[in-house]
Amino acid sequence: MEVFYFRRRLTPDLTQQADELGVPDGQPFILDEGEMTLSERCADLAIDYAELLQSLDLRADAERKPTLSYDPDLNEYLRFRSLTSKSPLTWKAESEQLGIFLRWVKAQGKQWPEITLDDLRAFYYARRTQPSTHTQRPISAKTWNACVGALGRFYDWAVENGRLSQAPFTYRQVRYFPVGQVTKNTLAESIPQEPIRFVTLDEYQIFSQALQRHGRNGERNKTFADLLVTTGLRVSEACALTVPLLPDPDAPRYKGLKTVPFRLTGKGGKVRQIRIPKSTLRSVERYRGEDRLNAIARWRQRMATTIDQSMPEPEELWLSERGTAMSGISWDEIFASASRRCGIHCSPHMLRHTFAVYTLSALVEQTICTVSELRDSGRDQYSHLIHNPLRRVQQLLGHSQLETTFIYLDFIEQCEEVVDDAIALWSRDILAEEVANG
Repeated sequence: MEVFYFRRRLTPDLTQQADELGVPDGQPFILDEGEMTLSERCADLAIDYAELLQSLDLRADAERKPTLSYDPDLNEYLRFRSLTSKSPLTWKAESEQLGIFLRWVKAQGKQWPEITLDDLRAFYYARRTQPSTHTQRPISAKTWNACVGALGRFYDWAVENGRLSQAPFTYRQVRYFPVGQVTKNTLAESIPQEPIRFVTLDEYQIFSQALQRHGRNGERNKTFADLLVTTGLRVSEACALTVPLLPDPDAPRYKGLKTVPFRLTGKGGKVRQIRIPKSTLRSVERYRGEDRLNAIARWRQRMATTIDQSMPEPEELWLSERGTAMSGISWDEIFASASRRCGIHCSPHMLRHTFAVYTLSALVEQTICTVSELRDSGRDQYSHLIHNPLRRVQQLLGHSQLETTFIYLDFIEQCEEVVDDAIALWSRDILAEEVANG
């Protein structure tokens, strides 16, 4: 029971058929013993069997090709998720969780439609108390909840589409601030809200120097960190940036601006506009003219010794020394190494939090009005004082809900000052009225 992914770049000849069938690039497939062989399914869809195997990167598994089987229900669900969720990262995460569960089910001598609530409790015990094959330790409560969510969506789909009469899960209503009543799977664990982790500006200066002064790619690594901390990008969003789409900081239309607006597609396929400081873009230009050019040269040299010399030059902005696209895992390792060297723990995602905390702090400070302005405007102005900066940061970070952005209020230095000013204002107004009426 394994998960594979359809890759168009491996078999461009299947592009037209994939478009006709509505198969997106990166769609997961679960292959194992099923109701029909994969070759039979390909025959039904008029797809070249060998080409499909190549797109699933199974060219080296020649001995297994005849035994590969296809479960129509499982793969119909994965296709459904691929078409209803815009994020390939979501497809990958959910399909992997489903694959782990199905392998466990198979080891119990059962099929997924036969699973009961007791079986799911046994699966919970196995995952939360037994070492994982990857990490050699039990999974966290957060990972378990992600697994429960993926399995819940799969079984709910099976019931809605007539594959099952009843799902093995049970649910309960719980109150969740600030949303209100929500339906929660009884197998999901309650996880206390963890405080966000960010670095101070002084700590970032020390950390970025540790990035810059180590290894041949120090300038690349520091520039990447500067981009994260000045834009609030997710690591996946920064890794997905391509050279042709980057704006020119010296273009006439940006004259007089300190930052350059830039539209990108983020989590869930949502498009939002961020602002990149011109100084950051110029650092990126220097990286492109030095480290990236050297990586491209090494990539060309390597391609010259391979059979496939027609591959186009990589467009990804952030490249390894070999000229391959940098991944989030690679950046995690680079940041972890720099953290050990300087003694300041900093991960790529912490820079997103750092951006949010300091941007919200600056926006609130800019929005603080004089006492007379606040007195004249009354409650509406105070509402504007808090909510307008929050909404701006929400838009910059790409949060779906404003409540997600609220967590940063606990960390801005000026928050206490804003509340203090507001209380002092209303108190003075009340006391002034009492004196006047006294």
